[in-house]
Amino acid sequence: MSSIDELAAGTYSGGIRFRYGGGLNLIPNGREVRVSLALYAWTLEPASYDELTGYRIWQTGDNNRCWQAYKANGPIRFWNQDGHAPGPPQDWELFRFDVTDAAAGKVRIWNIYGRYVHKTSDYFSADTGAASADIFVAEF
Repeated sequence: MSSIDELAAGTYSGGIRFRYGGGLNLIPNGREVRVSLALYAWTLEPASYDELTGYRIWQTGDNNRCWQAYKANGPIRFWNQDGHAPGPPQDWELFRFDVTDAAAGKVRIWNIYGRYVHKTSDYFSADTGAASADIFVAEF
């Protein structure tokens, strides 16, 4: 099974880069995810919370920061960015991937509650439907 197939099936684990908009890369920047020319690899971890399954998208090398769809329908921020979370990541931190073109590695990213990721003017947010979602290129 290829990495893109594993990604769609929820079984991929390891490093991944997300390209956006013709060559820009998603990188951590303060408390949000931004775009940059710099290369950056995130770390995917298959995970679950109660009956929900998806991925935690960790800032590589930092077990205190993974993507979070704030209030399950808002900006992509980092869970536990201050290092004071009372417990492990839960549901707002679970994401899935729809493969739109396997040969090109194109995917849409959505949170476990079905809200898709797109770029607003300043940051990324998980607050739209599939038709308005941005397409990212996943590189393994």
